[in-house]
Formats: sequence, C-alpha cells, structure tokens
Amino acid sequence: MSRAHSKAPKPASLREVVTILEQSSDLPPTPVFEVTQKVVNGQVGDIQVMGYDEDGIPEGERAQMRTKSLTRMWRRARQELYLNGATEPFAVIEWKHTMAGVEILAAKQTHHPGQR
Repeated sequence: MSRAHSKAPKPASLREVVTILEQSSDLPPTPVFEVTQKVVNGQVGDIQVMGYDEDGIPEGERAQMRTKSLTRMWRRARQELYLNGATEPFAVIEWKHTMAGVEILAAKQTHHPGQR
C-alpha cells in the first residue's frame, strides 16, 4: 500500500538543449548539444568545458593565438530547459561565450515547470 500524500519527492529530470545562434567565422560549426540529468535533492550539476583545440597550432604560436582569441573567438547560444520530458521549455537563456567568460544576454521563464 502507498500513502496518497507521500512526502518522498517524485523522481525528476532536467533536459537542456543548447543551439549556437551565431559565432565568429573562424570557429568550426557546433552541433546542437543535448543532455538530460537527474535531479537529486532538488539540485542538478552542470559542468561544461568550453574552449578550442590547440593541437593544430604550432607550439611557438599558441601564446599569440591565446591573446588574439580573447576578443576574436565567440559564440552566442540559446539554451532551453525542460523538466520531466516536457515538450515545451520552462525557461530559455541566451548567452555569449568568449575565451574571457560567459555573459547572460537574456533569460526568460516561459511557464511554471509544473504546468504543461
């Protein structure tokens, strides 16, 4: 038997879909990034490493490339957040990523995550 008003939280998951809207011309195309993570104790961990591959750059040119990259390399992204398999995002965040950091350009809640 189960109680109608159980205090145990229901299992939840958060799905994010990140699409690159525009970027500096010297960066290779970036595919849509999508990942779903479990919500544990009301929290979701999200660590992403962003950067570029220096393997094709001669060792002696890497320091100069890093300096140029601070202003030259950038991406503008749209991140949609979905809760528990929903088909409509509950939030949309637009951000710009440069080698110096990440800046949030816009953030909007589209509806309450418990609503459909």
